[in-house]
Amino acid sequence: MMSRIDPDRIANLRDSADLSHEGPVLRRGQLLRSGHLHQADRADLDALFDAGVRRVIDFRDDTERERAPSPHWPDVETEHRSIRDPEFNIDRLIERVMNRETAEVDLPRQIREAYARFPYSHTRSLSAPARALLEESGAVLVHCTAGKDRTGLSVALVQLAVGVSYDRVLSHYLASTKYLADTNSIRIRTLAAALPDPEWIVPALEVRAEYLDAALESIITTDGSIGGYLERWEMTDEDWARLRSRMVIG
Repeated sequence: MMSRIDPDRIANLRDSADLSHEGPVLRRGQLLRSGHLHQADRADLDALFDAGVRRVIDFRDDTERERAPSPHWPDVETEHRSIRDPEFNIDRLIERVMNRETAEVDLPRQIREAYARFPYSHTRSLSAPARALLEESGAVLVHCTAGKDRTGLSVALVQLAVGVSYDRVLSHYLASTKYLADTNSIRIRTLAAALPDPEWIVPALEVRAEYLDAALESIITTDGSIGGYLERWEMTDEDWARLRSRMVIG
């Protein structure tokens, strides 16, 4: 069904079950992920509905939703779960660099630090996809703006929670850079005349292992394990069993 959707209208659209073959096989059509839906047309929404989507979780904040509002979609419940790090604002950083208001910024370091904060500053929001899968019989679609950082971390945590290995989770997470390659090339060309060095923005347009690792290392340091962190989601043993039964084949 999703093959009917133009990736120029919904970027980075894929299934959380798109994994390498070593290890547990996840059931397709349960947890989907993408960039924003602002450019989606009625045919795209119908295709997603036909693919089983019955709930959407939008991780964007109010400003992002005002800038690129999602289309009216009365057939599906939309849950707004804003995830935004107050200490890291890429739009403001770009503006400052363009206006020569700041010295050279270590962008990868700032992104790593934001990732390290996300699991604890937005615990409830990051658990929303897992909770939605327990509440909703249809598929759940999670998205932010590009569908790579906030969405990527949330999906990675669910994959880890149901027993997918780190290597397979990382491979799935890193695929966002490939899926967004064309969009990112356009963004770089657009900013080329305004930025002293257009390549400066690249670390914010792609995903890197060091970003996901920063979040997981923060979890290990604070809670000792992924399992220890997941206790903060306040789900029962029965909830976890139901989630694994729904997502994992066999």
